[in-house]
Amino acid sequence: MTPNLTKVNGSSNIFALSYQSSNNVNVSTITIDDNGDIGITFIDTYSYYYNGIPTGYTSHYHEKLLYVRDNIYVLSFDRSETFYYYRYSGLNLISIEIESNGNIVNANNGANAVVSLISDYNLTNSSNYYVNHAVSIEKISGSQIAVAYTNFTGTSYLVTYTVNSNGTFSSHGGITLATDSGRNFSDIEYLAEKTFVISYTKSSQCILDSYDFSLDGVIDSNTVDTYTYDNYGSGGSNVIKISGDIYAILHETEDSAPALTTLNVSSTPLYSTDNPSIESSVTEDFSVDSWDGFTETTNKDGGEIYYQISDNGTDWYYWNNTSWVEATTSSQSNIATVVSTNISTFTTSTNGISVKALLSSDGSQKVALDNIDIPFTRTITGYASNLPTISATSSGFLYVPSVYSWRGFSHTVSTTSPGDVYYQLSNDDGVTWQYWDGSAWVEAIDADNYNTVSEVDTNIEEFDATSKKISFRAFLKSDTIQQVELDDVTVTFNIEPADEYTTNLWHFDDTGTSAFVDSIGNYHISKYSSATQDEIGKFDSAGKSVYYLSNASNLPTLPSNFTVEMWVKVGSTYSRGYNFLNGFYVSNQPANTGGYSLTSYNGSLAFTLNKNGPSVSASSVLSQNTWTHVAVTYDGSYIRLYVNGVYKAATYFVGTIYNNYGRIYIGEACSTSYPCYIDEMRISNIARWTSTSGFIVPTTAYAGEATYETSNPSVTVVSSTSYTASSLGSIVETASKDGGEIYYQLSDDAGSTWKYWNGSSWATAGSTDYNTAIDISNNLSVFSTSTGQIAIKAFLSSDGTQNVRLDDIKFLFETATGVEGGSGAGSGGGFATSTYFVSSAFDMGDNSPVQFLDWDQDLSSCNDCAIKIQVSTAPDSSGSPGTWTDWYGLYSVDQYFTDYFGSIIPRYLNGRRWVRYRVELLGDGTSTPILNEIRLNYK
Repeated sequence: MTPNLTKVNGSSNIFALSYQSSNNVNVSTITIDDNGDIGITFIDTYSYYYNGIPTGYTSHYHEKLLYVRDNIYVLSFDRSETFYYYRYSGLNLISIEIESNGNIVNANNGANAVVSLISDYNLTNSSNYYVNHAVSIEKISGSQIAVAYTNFTGTSYLVTYTVNSNGTFSSHGGITLATDSGRNFSDIEYLAEKTFVISYTKSSQCILDSYDFSLDGVIDSNTVDTYTYDNYGSGGSNVIKISGDIYAILHETEDSAPALTTLNVSSTPLYSTDNPSIESSVTEDFSVDSWDGFTETTNKDGGEIYYQISDNGTDWYYWNNTSWVEATTSSQSNIATVVSTNISTFTTSTNGISVKALLSSDGSQKVALDNIDIPFTRTITGYASNLPTISATSSGFLYVPSVYSWRGFSHTVSTTSPGDVYYQLSNDDGVTWQYWDGSAWVEAIDADNYNTVSEVDTNIEEFDATSKKISFRAFLKSDTIQQVELDDVTVTFNIEPADEYTTNLWHFDDTGTSAFVDSIGNYHISKYSSATQDEIGKFDSAGKSVYYLSNASNLPTLPSNFTVEMWVKVGSTYSRGYNFLNGFYVSNQPANTGGYSLTSYNGSLAFTLNKNGPSVSASSVLSQNTWTHVAVTYDGSYIRLYVNGVYKAATYFVGTIYNNYGRIYIGEACSTSYPCYIDEMRISNIARWTSTSGFIVPTTAYAGEATYETSNPSVTVVSSTSYTASSLGSIVETASKDGGEIYYQLSDDAGSTWKYWNGSSWATAGSTDYNTAIDISNNLSVFSTSTGQIAIKAFLSSDGTQNVRLDDIKFLFETATGVEGGSGAGSGGGFATSTYFVSSAFDMGDNSPVQFLDWDQDLSSCNDCAIKIQVSTAPDSSGSPGTWTDWYGLYSVDQYFTDYFGSIIPRYLNGRRWVRYRVELLGDGTSTPILNEIRLNYK
């Protein structure tokens, strides 16, 4: 009986003991502290009793507990059992799971968790009645173990196993060490790297062998080395590493006396000694005149690195002290200094060079090659044709906290056809790159997944702006003749607008958060613990609609006039009780008389104001799995219900709207069996629709209705254009009207008097008398002027959703010699070097803060040009602007805004109802700066 003590993995003071008790082999865990004090009781104990033979007196020897992996240990022992005059013997392996706290969780878990290295054998009538058996185990690597043992005939074996995560054993086979009968104990000990030494007895000789193991446990049957350390041993051996290469072996001599022998065992070389090679190559896209050097970066540790070079990666060359000749053996190679001295004479027709490095080590030297530099001389015959990229670094990312959507994408390039620049976009700091595949922005996988600048510009509004970030990667395409240069990239964006009537707006796109954000008000709706967003929203493919949520706080108070609207979808229209389940439900559970609700039952809709108060409803208006727009309006007299813009019902109500309700439920009573969804919920402080003729439902996510001015603001040139002409011919308008229109008036006295075509003649114009560009052109030839000057005023007409932009106006005229000419407005045959204009007054609806100013400009054809802007506000005076403030710039009076990417407007301008801006254009006389669009954000 040989007890064994092993420290428990992951613990500093818990140990496991393996020992015999009665007829059992036991494993117990106990504490031993730093002072040597032993715990009074065992933490846990596991007992193993083998019942494969008749019960008798059982002895266990050479118990060893070995940690292998995770919490799994392997227990090895030999077994001898006497029953009357019979004697049985065997060797076993058992897997045991011991946690770091000392708990023994499991043992012999699953099939093959107990391995019998020697099956039970009756030794009573055998000449080997007194044979003793020994088993020794050692961890190889990971989950692999090696086992050395002797069977009942005295034959010694070396076998390997994988110990699986569930404690089972998978055998990899083994080899026979010796076949002599007699007393023969084997032992195994780690040597170095993948090599172990095994001691055993063979023909009365005590032998020490060394073997290599692969990482998966397979034994190399060829011994690394063998050594006989006693020619007259009688059996039994135990080997242990002392220090370095010194090992001690305890064994029995010929007369069974114990003997201790020490040996010097050199470890297997750590590193290869057969000059392993590393190959690498480089090929340039242009002609290489000569290779000019060869510099290595290495760590040789006393070894060396030799080289061969090639121009095709197949035929390898070395310098033979006279010229470069083909190498036929690895010894025909050169050190780096020899290569560097002679590499300029190495010729190549492929514009490429390959290097083979041969790492020379005596086995103990770690030879490492880190880098090779080969400078060269080249003749430039063109530019790369393999689309080299320009990838933005972190500083190249545009982050716009206020962005609602991306609006435009343009670039400034220096290129001549057939050169071009292609792009990919990213909104996650370059982790993934996307391109427009014709229908959507998708991840770029293949090398040719990119777009032209016009394709990006056309579809950039579809590019997800949720992260508020955008960056580009540019691919420069050349035919090798044209030099393609990318000078500048401009990205424009939209700030999320909201008209003055929207009080609350939920997009329900807030995935991964605990609440749905009210982007206008401050009523963020927290999600219920079982809330789910498992359906794509109505508009935003990246967003989700609501499945079920609730909030302990109140829904926003309904004003005296209101509109409540949203998109809804139900998965089924069948009834399921409670008069609203299995449909769509936005409800406020009222206390006393407060609250409002929108319910669905059997495809119907009903809106109720106050508890048991007035309601309005319509039957069979919802279809299964179909998004439907629902709006309820109240103008102080009638509550009206609209479905998909169609008027459905109304009820008269004049009274108090009670707001003393409690919890809000959104999507209550929905489930995976009866799903219902909500998206884009908006509350307004007016009745947006009151007509029985209905309205056109929104085609995009809510972002406010009156985005652009609807009062036909005017753009007026400050200076008139002068001309010498026999007659004016026509005007050429460059504009983007987006469904709106631009009207004009003309002046021949620098704007003192404005005229329009009244159908028969040019007459003095009132504020609403103007013409389209076509009408102007058709009648411009009869516009008379005695000053030789003409000025133009443009009126931009929009319904509030149309982005109307005027980019340029040119006049065509006939000179005295009959030659047609042209001029930009206010240029006098070229362009003025400076001008300014003042916008019309814009009514913000109430005393609003003006927050942010940005604009789009084009200075690409103008040298030393600039655009500067100032802002002024005024209080309301009976529906018109009162006294205007001074003109403000970035910080104070008489300064300017000059950053078209955007700036915060001074707080002094807040708290007034009217706003206007003043633009100064500074040109070079031959071309003009262009202001494409200006945006003032206010709330």
